[in-house]
Amino acid sequence: HRKRMAEFGVLGDTARSSNQLLVEFSDDDYVSFQTIGNIELARDIKTLNRGGSYRQRAVRLSSTNALEVRLSSFIARIE
Repeated sequence: HRKRMAEFGVLGDTARSSNQLLVEFSDDDYVSFQTIGNIELARDIKTLNRGGSYRQRAVRLSSTNALEVRLSSFIARIE
């Protein structure tokens, strides 16, 4: 049974200046990751749309910026 991730994002502090959070998905048990997009942490609403379909998925979040990032959770709307 395949699922569809219609919307996804993070809950956390709003950055004072531009700070991108890279979002990657793995649908093959961590063998490879596909870059899905960047979430701008300076925005009030930190979400992206169109996460695609999958059976089982791992999510990796990373930032190359030297700014500190404090997140409370990853959120997703699954259909």
